[in-house]
Amino acid sequence: GGGGGEGGEKAAGGLVALALSQYAERASKDLQYVAARAGKSLQGAVDATTAYLNGDQEMATEAQRNALAEPKLDMPGVGKA
Repeated sequence: GGGGGEGGEKAAGGLVALALSQYAERASKDLQYVAARAGKSLQGAVDATTAYLNGDQEMATEAQRNALAEPKLDMPGVGKA
């Protein structure tokens, strides 16, 4: 009877398990790549933002320095006899 199909089911189950295992291995590598790529993208955004803010700070410092500097007046005729 009924016992003949059992060996075929085990073989099919083994093939499905093998296919799932291979898929999981491939998917794991793909997910690791995506995670690494996302990490590099985020770090690039952080670095760009930091550079932008540092540039703003440098410009603000220069503007303050210029505002506090002694004025240079060009007044023709003043001081000449």
